[in-house]
Amino acid sequence: MSSRQSTASTASTAPSEARHHILQEGYQRLAKTTTEEGLELLAYCLFITGSLQHYVQQLKSRNP
Repeated sequence: MSSRQSTASTASTAPSEARHHILQEGYQRLAKTTTEEGLELLAYCLFITGSLQHYVQQLKSRNP
């Protein structure tokens, strides 16, 4: 491996290592919270989409 490749691979992992060092124990909590909130947002989007589809179908059935 050349020194250029070695430097590039070290540079690409440095931000990840820095993030782990800064967050320490909070890293797993942050990932868990982000996942939970993302899934909750997805569920709300599905709920709104289904509600709007139902509303549009009701309007179409009343006014043929």
